[in-house]
Amino acid sequence: DPWAEAGSLLARLARQKFSNWLNASGEDDDVGEAAAEALGRMGAAAATPEILQALLERLQDEDEGVRKAAARALR
Repeated sequence: DPWAEAGSLLARLARQKFSNWLNASGEDDDVGEAAAEALGRMGAAAATPEILQALLERLQDEDEGVRKAAARALR
């Protein structure tokens, strides 16, 4: 069934896109904050080593909103 794998494929694509946005947050704080919030809502589905590392790095971001969103995502 080709649809059986659609959910996991979409989750992988979403993780990658949000990770890219999170890593680009220095250019646009609103993007970084929104990406961290979205990753937090994804929960365990987003908990890859790369994403967790990017969220940890965002805890040191200059923008308070990005830091808070990253902290919420890591809870």
